[in-house]
Amino acid sequence: MSRVLTILSALVLGACSRADGDDPFTLAHNLRTTSRLELAVAAGPAAEALAPAVARLESAGHAGHGLRWRVEIVEPTEEVADEPAARIVVGDADTPGMDELLAELGRRAEAADLTEPLGPELGLRARTEPGFGLLATFADPARPGLPVTIALAHDAFDAARLLGDVTPCAEPSWQLFVDGELSRAGLLWRAPRASPPAVIELDARRAVEQVDARRLERARFELRAPISVPADLAEQSAANWEKALARLDATLLLPDEAARVHPTVFAHWTIDAQMSFGGRAELSVANPIRPVLHALVTAGVPDDEGAGLVSLTAREALGAARAPWLARAIGIEAASTWYGQSLGRWLAHLARAELVPPIATLIDPHAELSPLALEPARAGLVRFLFGELGRDGLRALWRGERALEPTEELEAKFRSWLAVVRKAHDAALTEWRQKRGVVVRNRGFRHGIAMVAPSFDPRVRAAGFGSAGYLISLGTAKAYGADSTSLVFPVYAEAGLPSQAGAASMALGFASSGLGAAPGNGGSAPSNVGAAPGNGGSAPSNVGFAPSNVGFAPGNIGSAPSNGGSAWGGLAAGASDLELFVATLRAKELRLNVMLRPCLYASPTSSLAGWSLIVTPGGWEAFFAAQERVGVHYGLLSELAGAELFCFAGEISNASVTKATKYNTWERAELPGRARQWQNVIERTRAAYTGGLLFAAETLYEAEAIQFWGLLDFIGIDVMPEVVLDGLGDEFSRERVVKTLQGLLFSCAEVAEIHARPLIVTEFGFSSTADGWKLAAMPRGEYDGDMQSRLYEAWCDALVRTPVAKRPTGGAYLWSWSTDPHGGGDGERGYSPQAKPAARNLSGVFRRP
Repeated sequence: MSRVLTILSALVLGACSRADGDDPFTLAHNLRTTSRLELAVAAGPAAEALAPAVARLESAGHAGHGLRWRVEIVEPTEEVADEPAARIVVGDADTPGMDELLAELGRRAEAADLTEPLGPELGLRARTEPGFGLLATFADPARPGLPVTIALAHDAFDAARLLGDVTPCAEPSWQLFVDGELSRAGLLWRAPRASPPAVIELDARRAVEQVDARRLERARFELRAPISVPADLAEQSAANWEKALARLDATLLLPDEAARVHPTVFAHWTIDAQMSFGGRAELSVANPIRPVLHALVTAGVPDDEGAGLVSLTAREALGAARAPWLARAIGIEAASTWYGQSLGRWLAHLARAELVPPIATLIDPHAELSPLALEPARAGLVRFLFGELGRDGLRALWRGERALEPTEELEAKFRSWLAVVRKAHDAALTEWRQKRGVVVRNRGFRHGIAMVAPSFDPRVRAAGFGSAGYLISLGTAKAYGADSTSLVFPVYAEAGLPSQAGAASMALGFASSGLGAAPGNGGSAPSNVGAAPGNGGSAPSNVGFAPSNVGFAPGNIGSAPSNGGSAWGGLAAGASDLELFVATLRAKELRLNVMLRPCLYASPTSSLAGWSLIVTPGGWEAFFAAQERVGVHYGLLSELAGAELFCFAGEISNASVTKATKYNTWERAELPGRARQWQNVIERTRAAYTGGLLFAAETLYEAEAIQFWGLLDFIGIDVMPEVVLDGLGDEFSRERVVKTLQGLLFSCAEVAEIHARPLIVTEFGFSSTADGWKLAAMPRGEYDGDMQSRLYEAWCDALVRTPVAKRPTGGAYLWSWSTDPHGGGDGERGYSPQAKPAARNLSGVFRRP
């Protein structure tokens, strides 16, 4: 039987609007109301082959939706059940009902104006010959609003193998496979203002030819790398991978098993290429059927040191691991590194931070812990078990001949082993934390820019974090005088707000994606336009942060999710971990100070003001749980990448204000509990991260009413002035703007003095609009690039006139700067001064403290 087909990943959700009801947001909403998934397949060997896929679906398929799926295998001809259910129809062209589905798919493909319409060609047997396969998802004709996925292959048995990594998905999309590799992919809907919709075209054969420029034949694998990968870097990576394979031989494989596996590794120089051919933004991605690995090998960024190659080799030699957590963990253990850090040192850091859970949690496929902690902790468990069980014991676990029983005795031994690991690195970690603190505190004023991506649609990735465009844009900012950058990105509570009438909790966790990387998490990106008033303060919104109604696809939180690349929980990000990691390293190469700044939204369709709708105890518990997870996860990422600052939260005055004031509308009895919850979040975040920690208050009122400043290293406040008209007319007055800014800076400095912490202006900026000067947080009026330029001149004047003792001491970050080097420009009403008259004032802005 040809081993040709599998899902490289489930298709990502997008945001669009169609009149025929085939819009993914509606499908996603209806999908979340179901708890059942039907696998429609003809009886026989194919149905029997589905057993492993069912187990994976039930353990991983729910993760992007916060649901526990009940998966049932049914006959394609069975009557549609009354209970809402998503369907996956598995089979070949002769499977009952397949003709109708293919015809419906063809109609949708033609309606979407694909550059190469699929049309009736999908029904031809030529498309189901050995080596070819099709995966398509669209609205089920028999159940409007619910998704149906076609897994079509040479026969039903091969099609069943497509389900190795499938996650229920609701986006009208299609993928075509050639010889087990993704060949072409496209969308079956027309996005607003996009004609025709973007179609991603990948050709596996062309990809092979592209990377055939250099071949390194090794005893255990073949490395193919493009010219862009320097020969010495390719050689060094190959040498590291050979060491990891040698470690695998010592812990798991027998000589004859290792000898018969000879994988092919394709090295990729950019994240975009890695995602195009590997399907996910990770350091390495293995083909789930063939012995092929796609690895990121680029200058200045550590590769996975052979972790992916080890996992792939073990799979090919012994078959798939019966314990899902073990496959990835044994690769990381053999590589002995994690994102470029020693595995032992990172385990010691996790142990210090109390982020290594019990064994029972580590082996649980539903474990909800940041992948940056979970994956290396599992690798540590493998290393411990090798000492306890030896090679035979590990092999028995891999083959399912032995179950791991997390007894109290075993747990105690594991904790003792961790204590030894921690002790070995304790002195070095203490020295590192102290050194980091000194460097962060003693660094001079940060002349910063707040970097934002123009779009979170995976089809528009050329200017995202970590891209070549980002590097060009960052270099331009440095040329103007910037010496620091904050990487600002959204994180969405994908499950949405809990009900105000009850205490329903949100599904919390992290979702992994990248292009087609799995989650089925989505919604539309918020426009972020509109005020977000807090309790008595005028809290500005993130106008210009994300384009309105841009197709949103969650980022790849976590470098390597354990559930076959699927997701865990219900948080989705606008940038992947790998992108942010690479973006941080690239900025540091330019000698720029880096701050990561995630912004947690209440749902994919809300602004930051959405948190003001939470009024139930259950809602607040969910909010703080989400804040803790964001703080721990991105704190770990900041630690791995060496970011000097981490702004773990901000701009949520209705949650952060814990001081009783005349403006505070919350019950006084709630405030002490709220303060304790913030203390817990900060303590957990600080344990994960050793650099400079701060919070961004959106308004002066919020800053004055926050009581946890003493737990942080810096006080962060957005300075977006609201100029109060004083009866002198509605005309622009530079002097009035300067005085308003002076007053704000003076008051912010007083807050910093009270708490004895340096002040960082986490945002300051002005839109390119005629009336934006009246309320900096809200663009008003038509485009006016000259007005933006005059406002930056006013900012410089305000800093000069403000007494030195009352100026910001830690730094200031200009809002905002696009990662797209072609961002901004004449006519663009947003905040970026790129390619606008304001750019000529930037040298002055960045020169003054």
